[in-house]
Amino acid sequence: MRRNRWAAVGLTLVLLVLTTLAVAESRVLSDRAERASRAAVIQDSYQDARYYAARQAAELDAYVLVPTQEGRRRQADASRQLDEALADVVSAVGDEPAARGERERERELAGLAGVQAQQARYEAVASRVIATVDTSAEGAALLDEESALPLDHGIQDALSLLEERRYADATDLLGQLRRAARVTLIGTPVVLAGCLLLFAVFASIISGYRRSLERQALRDVLTGLPNRLAFSLHAEQVLREAGRRRLTPAVLLLDLDKFKEVNDTLGHGYGDDLLVEVGRRVTAVLGGRDIVARLGGDEFVVLISHHDPARGEAVARKIQEALSLPFHCRDTTLAIEASIGVSTGETAGAGHLGDLGDLMRRADVAMYTAKSQQLEIVRYSDEHDESTRARLELLGALRRALDGDELVAHYQPKIESGTGRVIGVEALARWQHPTRGLLAPAEFIELAEVPPLIHQLTETMIRQSLARCATWRSAGRTVPVSVNISTRSLLEEDFPATVEGLLAEASVPAVLLCLEITESTLMVDPDRSLAVMERLRALGVRLSIDDFGTGYSSMAYLKVLPVQELKIDCCFVRDLIAEKGSQVIVRTAVDLGHQFGLTVVAEGVEDAATAHALELLGVDGMQGYHFGRPMPAEELSGWLAAHRTTSDEPADVHGG
Repeated sequence: MRRNRWAAVGLTLVLLVLTTLAVAESRVLSDRAERASRAAVIQDSYQDARYYAARQAAELDAYVLVPTQEGRRRQADASRQLDEALADVVSAVGDEPAARGERERERELAGLAGVQAQQARYEAVASRVIATVDTSAEGAALLDEESALPLDHGIQDALSLLEERRYADATDLLGQLRRAARVTLIGTPVVLAGCLLLFAVFASIISGYRRSLERQALRDVLTGLPNRLAFSLHAEQVLREAGRRRLTPAVLLLDLDKFKEVNDTLGHGYGDDLLVEVGRRVTAVLGGRDIVARLGGDEFVVLISHHDPARGEAVARKIQEALSLPFHCRDTTLAIEASIGVSTGETAGAGHLGDLGDLMRRADVAMYTAKSQQLEIVRYSDEHDESTRARLELLGALRRALDGDELVAHYQPKIESGTGRVIGVEALARWQHPTRGLLAPAEFIELAEVPPLIHQLTETMIRQSLARCATWRSAGRTVPVSVNISTRSLLEEDFPATVEGLLAEASVPAVLLCLEITESTLMVDPDRSLAVMERLRALGVRLSIDDFGTGYSSMAYLKVLPVQELKIDCCFVRDLIAEKGSQVIVRTAVDLGHQFGLTVVAEGVEDAATAHALELLGVDGMQGYHFGRPMPAEELSGWLAAHRTTSDEPADVHGG
């Protein structure tokens, strides 16, 4: 009886010891898991801070490129979000348990304080850059922007260093967590082999608790996908294996377009549902060895473990196809688009895969290239890195050129069919670049297609053309001038008043100015375009539809447009002799124009045979290299001296 009593006491003591050990081990596991989770959260906060640091620099560059109120707001938002992200990191680090080490925490807080100080200096420089851009002092703006680069790099480098320490800390804590679990699984049977069944119950509970905590630390709470830390751990392993087996992995960075509008319009609940469904669709596209992770916000990353030269883009296309289907979120159907940047080890150079940071950076560059150029998928190339600075430098030079005398008009004559008489000239923009020589429009017009540059360019071309027209008139030659205008000018309500002022400044009758409008331009906003055109026509300005036949206008619009001229696009004129289809199109355009009482001019006439064929088809005027190339004003004046021009003022000159 006494022995049994002692056995019961002994067993009770053993159970108490086992229970105490289990509780203590559970607390250790819980503490380490909580620390690992905190470390992962703080590392994510560092990632957010790095994202906003990069974004504020990108938004500042964008504002220097295209200064708009929206651009200024985005830059201010990025700076504010970076300030908030830094404050969140400081708060999280300050609230960490003391187990990490007070000295280490103070060191990290001191580093964060330094980053915040650099950020304050950067914001001051950014404000100066914005103020300088707003006063159109481009050179000073570029200098101020260059002075912001060291601060920007300092902020990002400091955040990268602090993030790397956090990554190492999180990895170490996860290792400790795994080692502690192994001790629990292996050590307990040694301590009490006789209580194997009881240990199995405790071990099962603890093991499940550990796995749950590990999953929590490595999973995105909203979508259930791997988070940034889990993706980094997996990707590093894949890259090591790829290096050994000479495989080429690929990284796809996916960012949803206009996702913020969903949150702002419908609420974050709809945005969360949308993100969950995006994660599901992307996962369904991938193979077993490929993974998708959510990096944060509306940004996802895909790692393709085994990549052939075409597979990365093929997977990207499948993802785009999956995302093109409607999303049914609660009571609303949404259509969403995405920009995808593709980066592979091949882009790092022969024989070099590059580390994860390189692949992610290149995918990020490709993704932003896709977003800025409104493309769905872009595969990274070195040109994408170089193009940003090159465009910035060219844009600054273009602004200076518009303020100076570098943008000049060259003139190409328009000839009357049958008589060979000069009935006008078309002004074509050229850039006399100080180092690159004479640049054709294709090399800079796209860059200028943003306000206020396009308005300044259009005004410069009209002013130069009218001044030259006035010079010819004073010499006894009546030479009407045609100037191309952009979509933005045609949609600008103040544009007719600007034209009226330029006509008065040059003392040139409005009828001697013809504004050429591309057919596709009219269809951007037909009602608004028509209103502006009617005001221009009321001034007496002639209007011409340029590149006719290549756009989308219909006869219904042609019937109501206040135009006096159609210009048949050169793509139909070029093949007029060889292709019967081009002849039919030209004949139809001529008949249509004449039915509406319009003058019909053919562009791109390069030989006598084409000119003769056009004359037989009934065109009223012709323009092209066969008659004369675009010439500087001085050269054209000499050319005009050898050709017949309009000898009398048009009937409505004095009334225009």
